[in-house]
Amino acid sequence: MSISTSKSTPQLQESAVDRLSNLPDTILSHILSFLPTENAFATTILSSRYKFLWKNTSNLSFCYTQYPYDDLYMYDSDTNTGRFMEFVHFVNRTLLLHDNICIDKFSLDILERNVLYDYNTREFIASWISASVARNVKDLVIAGRQKMYRTRIDFLRFELPSCAYTCKSLEVMHLSGVVILDPYGLVCLPNLRTLRLEDVLIISDESLKKLLSGCLSLKTLYILRGCNDRVVTLTVRSPTLEHLTITIYGRELNYDDTHEEECIKLELDVPALKYLCIHDKMVNDISVEDMPSLVEVKIRLSLQFFEKQLGCNWSGIDNIFRSIGSMKLLSLDEFTMMALSHSGLSPKLERLANLTLTVGCCKWSSLQGLLEVSDSLEYLALNIVLYFDDEHQHETCWTKPKKMAACLSCLKEMSVEGFSGRDDELAMLGYILQNASLLETMKITASSSLNLRKNHKLLQKVSKFRRASTMCEVIFR
Repeated sequence: MSISTSKSTPQLQESAVDRLSNLPDTILSHILSFLPTENAFATTILSSRYKFLWKNTSNLSFCYTQYPYDDLYMYDSDTNTGRFMEFVHFVNRTLLLHDNICIDKFSLDILERNVLYDYNTREFIASWISASVARNVKDLVIAGRQKMYRTRIDFLRFELPSCAYTCKSLEVMHLSGVVILDPYGLVCLPNLRTLRLEDVLIISDESLKKLLSGCLSLKTLYILRGCNDRVVTLTVRSPTLEHLTITIYGRELNYDDTHEEECIKLELDVPALKYLCIHDKMVNDISVEDMPSLVEVKIRLSLQFFEKQLGCNWSGIDNIFRSIGSMKLLSLDEFTMMALSHSGLSPKLERLANLTLTVGCCKWSSLQGLLEVSDSLEYLALNIVLYFDDEHQHETCWTKPKKMAACLSCLKEMSVEGFSGRDDELAMLGYILQNASLLETMKITASSSLNLRKNHKLLQKVSKFRRASTMCEVIFR
C-alpha cells in the first residue's frame, strides 16, 4: 500500500499564515490595551518582539482580585500581606516602565476589606492615581468590592488626591465602594462629561455640590447610594447635565443597632436635562426646578417609600410631575402609581407620546387620570401586576370614565403584559378598543399562570369587542 505524500492544499497553507505577526507594533499595542495589564505584561514571554509592546498600551487596568491568591480575606496573615505587596510592586514597576506619555484609561479594582487597614496602602493608591493624572488620563475608574459590608467607617476607605479634582484631561470618572468624596481644595474638571458615583462615602451636603460646580461640561451623572454617608440633602445642580440617574436604597446591614435610617431630601436644578431616572427608597421630599428640555422620565418608588408616605402630603411626587410636563417618554412603576392615586395630582403632559406603566387592581383611576392629561399619546404599554391581600380580591374596580380621554384619538399602538382575564382588565381593554379610532396594533401577553385553553377563551372574548379603528390588529400570545 502506497502512502500519499502530496503537498497541502493552498487553502490549508493560507490558513497557516501568521497574520498577527504581520501587524505593525502600534496595532499590536492597541490590541494589548484591551487586556488587563498583568495579561498584557505576560505576553513578553512570547517573543523578543513582544518584550516592549506592553509599554505602549493606552490603557492600564489593575485588579487585585484577579491575582491567584488562595484567601483574599485573611489580611492578618504574613503570607497574604506579602502577596499584596507583590501586587503593589507590580503596579509601581508598570507605571515606572510604561512609555506612553498619555493614558486613555486607568482602572484600579481593589478589595476594600483586606488592603485599606494599612495606611501605607492608601498612600500607594493615591500615588497611582496621581501618576495617571500626570499622564493626562481620560477615563479614571477606581472600584472597590462592597458586597459583604456597607459601612461608613473611614479607615476602610481612602480619599482621592487633590490632583484628581483638577485633571483637565479627564472625560470619564467612575468611583465606587471604597472612595471618600471630600474635595477639600479647588475643583476644576473642565472636560469631564461622565461621572459615576456608586456607594461612595459622601462626607457632607456640600461635597457633591462642590464637585459638580467644577464639572463645567458634565453631560451624564449616575449616583447609586444608600444611607451610609452623611448626606441630608442630595443636591444636583448643573447647567449642562443631560442624563441623570439616581438610585437610593436603604441600609442592608446594621453597623449600629441604635442607628435609625434617615430619609433625605433631593433637590434637582438641571435645566438642560433630557433623561431622568429615579429609583428611590429613602427620599421623603423632592424639590425640582423646571426642566424644559426633558424627553424621557423613569420613576420607580419602593414599597418602603409608599408605606412611609401614607397620610403625608406627597409633595415629592407633586413637585416631580409639575416639572416634567415637557417630556415625551414616561415610565412609572406600581408604587409610583399608588402615590399618584393618593396625591390626586393631574399633571398636564401635552408632549407625552410614549407611556409605560405598571398597574394593578384598584389602580385604574391613576391610569385614567394619566390618559386624560396626555393629549398626544401614541404608544401605551401596561404591565399588570396582581395583589393578593384581601383588599384586592374583587373584580369590579374598573369604572368607565364619564368622558373619553383625548389621547385615545391619537393612540396608535398598545401592549399589555401579565393579562389574566379578570373583569376589570377586560373592561379596560374594551374601553380602549371602543374609543381608540387610530389604533393599529394591540399586543396582549397572557399571564404565565394561564393554560392554553384559558388563553383561547380570553382571545375569543377580546375578539368580540367592538373596535373604533377598522385597521386595528389584536395579537394575543
